[in-house]
Amino acid sequence: MNSMAEKLRRGGVAVRNGDFRLYRRLVRKTKKYIPLFTACTLVNGFAMFLIFSSVGVLLQTIFSHVTGEGDIVDVGEVGLYLLVICIFAFAGAFATTGFTYIEEKSRILIRTEMMNSYFKSDERVVSELSSSEVLNRINIDLNAGLNLIGNYMSSWIFQPVVSGIISVGFLMAVNWMIALLCILCGVLNAAVLKMSAEKIKKSSAKMVSDKNSAVGFLADCIEGASEIRTFRASDMFRRMLANRLDDYRDDTASYHKYEGARSAAMIFIADCFSIVLLILLGAFLAGRGLIDFSVIMLALPLVDQIDEGIIAIMNMQVFVKRYSPNLKRIFEVMDLPIEQKDDNQIDFDFNNMYFEEVSFSYGDRLVLDRVSFRIQRGDKIAFVGESGSGKSTIVKLIAGLYLPDSGRITADGRVVNGENVTAWRQHIAYMPQDIFMFDADVKTNIALNLNEQDMDKVKKAAADAGVADTIEAAYSGYATRLSGKESGFSGGQLQRISLARTLYQDRDILVIDEPTSALDPERSEILKQKLESIPKERTVIAVTHRLNLTQNFDCIYVVKNGKIVEAGSHNHLKSTGKIYSGMWELQQAKDEM
Repeated sequence: MNSMAEKLRRGGVAVRNGDFRLYRRLVRKTKKYIPLFTACTLVNGFAMFLIFSSVGVLLQTIFSHVTGEGDIVDVGEVGLYLLVICIFAFAGAFATTGFTYIEEKSRILIRTEMMNSYFKSDERVVSELSSSEVLNRINIDLNAGLNLIGNYMSSWIFQPVVSGIISVGFLMAVNWMIALLCILCGVLNAAVLKMSAEKIKKSSAKMVSDKNSAVGFLADCIEGASEIRTFRASDMFRRMLANRLDDYRDDTASYHKYEGARSAAMIFIADCFSIVLLILLGAFLAGRGLIDFSVIMLALPLVDQIDEGIIAIMNMQVFVKRYSPNLKRIFEVMDLPIEQKDDNQIDFDFNNMYFEEVSFSYGDRLVLDRVSFRIQRGDKIAFVGESGSGKSTIVKLIAGLYLPDSGRITADGRVVNGENVTAWRQHIAYMPQDIFMFDADVKTNIALNLNEQDMDKVKKAAADAGVADTIEAAYSGYATRLSGKESGFSGGQLQRISLARTLYQDRDILVIDEPTSALDPERSEILKQKLESIPKERTVIAVTHRLNLTQNFDCIYVVKNGKIVEAGSHNHLKSTGKIYSGMWELQQAKDEM
């Protein structure tokens, strides 16, 4: 069975909402901006009506004057009318600023909520999602989705509807037959456009999927550039990238083919068919004395507004379908399964922890198979074994990042579960195998707190991690920014800063995964001494491939194929002549070479 994250990557997780329900959900997220959106739309819609109706009034006046049916054009009245139009057009420019404000505020609001959901979601899901996939959703998909609540939606949908409604009312007051004739032309427009809506949706969904695939692959290529250069694989990756870009190009061409056909039909009906039909029927009615033909001159510009208003109502469905794939990807992140949290959390008074027949899988791959052991307060415990044996999964379960598929983890008699796992984490300081430094100064990276940075405590943690001298020798000391290569710290130094971050937290249980992977033997020996000097009231749990780091630990567990196959002290395991003994002898031989 595919994992949740795999389904998300393939676009297989359906947000249980139809296209318009997704749109309504987006509107509810930004409902506080609806009054401003409405005001800006009304101003621009009324300005559009004034502009087109002014043309109609001028045409009618000129036609009446030329045919001798009306008076000479009153320049003063025309000037006053044009002044009113200019005022509304000027107000429309400010309305555009309002739409920009709505879009930017909504972008911040939704992006923050997406990231909050990502932070709080189940670790098993987010650990399988690539960073490029998440970035695509909070940038590309979000920017596209915001078209449905900003100037784009207002300009193409709501403003034409406002102008069309006012135009119908205006023509109804002049001559109801002309108004009905204009409405008929718009309905014909809508009927033609309806046929293209579903095609556009399917084409848009495929285009969005392939675009995100191409962007994600580009991010992977940039991140793995060193490997590509080292193994001279640039030609292969260039071809792979070209194939993905070709797929995106083909889907984009298909999308624009349907969109172009829809636009061509709209132009033909609105700009040709509607006007010709209006003139012919108008001439027919005028010939029978039912209307004054000069009214047709008034209606010619307004039939376009009425057509666009009716088309806009139809376009509402087209636009929502066009961007529903983006909305779906946005809400999939917002709907990631989050960890359950008990509002009345029971704190743990950690003294004993038990793994009882714990099993854990990644998808269909069994990683841990009925693992059992006990850890007491103050123990120093190590997990060793070959890569992929399940060591890191064990410490992630201890840290409360994962929960067992079967079996249970208990602490002081309480089962660690989804309702209290956040309370359990308050006892854990965890240093993962893959360290990460934020774009901030050293002291913030150690304290992970902008408001409460205890510098004495930061310096002590750095000293305990054996990195204080390195930090103080940097160009700005603890204010040195850890951003890219310009920070000047090596991989081993960054690893020790990560260890300082873990020590700074001063938790009951210190969990470290491969703390010596980037350290030389001398630094590893220093770290060994630091770990051994940690006060007895704190528990230390380590995963390591350097067996000399943990030779004085209380208990060492040897993990193989998801099971604990040996357990005991260093001296005991070394004397058995089994797996650990062989690992120790092999490592000693390598160190002597």
